[in-house]
Amino acid sequence: MSDNRLTDTGGADGVRALEVTEDDARAALLQESRRFMQFALAGEVFFWVVLFGAGPDSALAPLAFAGFFGAWFASVVGVSRGTRALGTGFAQRIGFYILAFGLLVRLVPIFYFMKQGKAPAGPSGEEQRRQQVVEQARQRAHEREHLRRQAAPAGTAAKASAAAPAPGKQAVDQELRERVSKAVPRIRTVNNAFKDGERVQVNYGPLPEMSGVDMSQLVMPVARACGIFGLNYMVDDGHQYTGIDDDELAKSGYSLDELHQLAMRNLRQLVKQAQPGLKLHRLPAADGPSEAIMITLDGDNEAALLLLDELWDKSLAKHIPNGVIAVAPARDLCVFIDMQSVTKGGLGDLSNVVAGIHQRQGHSFPGLLHRTGGRWTKAGEVEGLTAPAAA
Repeated sequence: MSDNRLTDTGGADGVRALEVTEDDARAALLQESRRFMQFALAGEVFFWVVLFGAGPDSALAPLAFAGFFGAWFASVVGVSRGTRALGTGFAQRIGFYILAFGLLVRLVPIFYFMKQGKAPAGPSGEEQRRQQVVEQARQRAHEREHLRRQAAPAGTAAKASAAAPAPGKQAVDQELRERVSKAVPRIRTVNNAFKDGERVQVNYGPLPEMSGVDMSQLVMPVARACGIFGLNYMVDDGHQYTGIDDDELAKSGYSLDELHQLAMRNLRQLVKQAQPGLKLHRLPAADGPSEAIMITLDGDNEAALLLLDELWDKSLAKHIPNGVIAVAPARDLCVFIDMQSVTKGGLGDLSNVVAGIHQRQGHSFPGLLHRTGGRWTKAGEVEGLTAPAAA
C-alpha cells in the first residue's frame, strides 16, 4: 500500500498525511473478494443447472465446464483476497483453499466471503432524520404546553411582575444559555440565491403524521444562511443532536448572528480537539485508488467542514492546486476532487459516492459544489453535470 501513500505530513494547519489507511485497504480487498465470489457462485450454479437440466452431452456442456473452472479460479482468488483482508491464520486459510477446490463445498467460502464483503448499512437515512425532527418539535411543543399549565395563579401575578424584566426584554435562562452555547452548525440546504446572514426556510420534505400530535404546532429549528448554505444549529444531547428553535434562542439571550458565531467557533474547536482528528483518505475504486479524497473528523460533522474557509483556501490548498469540486451528501460525509481530476474520471468517482449514499440512507444534497474566489457555488446535479471551468 506504500505506493498509494503520500509523504506530506501536514503541519500546524492540523491536516494530517493523505494516505490510504489500513481500513481503506481492508475494505477494498473485501469488496474484491466479494466480486470474485459472486462470479464463482454464478459459475457454480450454471454448471450444476446444465449438468442436471440438459445433461453432459448437451450443446451447453462446454460452457458449463467453463463455468465450473471459472468458479474454481474465482473462488480461489476470492479466498486469497478475503483471508488477506481479515488476517486469517494459516490453518484456517488452508481450510478455505481446500474447500474452494471441492465440488459444492466451495459454496462455504463463497457465501462466507460474500457476507464479509457486504457494504455495512449506513444510518437509517432521510426518513429517520425527518422522524427525529418531528419528535424533537413535538417534545418542545409539549414542554411549552406543560409550562403554560404550571403558570402562576392570577393572585400571584403582582408578585411575579415585580421580578419580571423590563418591557420588551425576556429573562435569560442561564441553563439554556449554556446549552445553546455548545451548538455546532449543520448544513440543511444549498441555494445560490441565499444572502449571507439572512434567515432562511428549510424544506424538510413531507413530514410523517404522528397520532395524537397537532402537526400545526410543530416548531422547527431556526435556520440562517452562511454563503450558499442554509444552516440549523444542533446541540449534542448525548444520544442525539437536537436543533435550537426561536423560543430557545430568545430565552438564551443570544441573537441569531451570535449563535452562528458560537457554532462556528465550536466547529473550529472540534477540528482541533476531535480524535483521531482531521484526516484525508483517497477512496478506493474497482481498479485502484480513485481521484476522490474523503475528509474524516468525528463521524458527525464532516459536511460542516465546507463552512471553514481557511481549511479550503489554506490547509488543503496543496491538495487542490487547480481548484476543487466537492460533494457532501450526508452530514458525516465530505468528498472532493481537484479540478484537474475532472478529465481523469473524478466526476464519476463523486457520482458514485452520492449514488451510494442515496441508495443506503438518503442524502441532504445530491449536487456538486464548486469553490472559486473563496466562495462555494452550487455547480449542478450529479447526473448529467458539465463541470464548471477552472478559474
